[in-house]
Amino acid sequence: MPIYAYQCKDEHSFDKILTIAAVDSTKVHCPECNKIGKRVIASAFDHNPSMTKKHIPRTPRQRFTNW
Repeated sequence: MPIYAYQCKDEHSFDKILTIAAVDSTKVHCPECNKIGKRVIASAFDHNPSMTKKHIPRTPRQRFTNW
């Protein structure tokens, strides 16, 4: 089951494990203030890896032939 990120109106962030079928029909309450949370998009990876990694020179590919 996927983990979804939520945020309430008081800006408390929390996660909830739900099935894909139950995501749209379930109202999730904040564990701190008990207000209904809204699902937010959480970043799970680096969007621009070329800016954070050093340039590594590539070696040319070798051609493999059977003849």
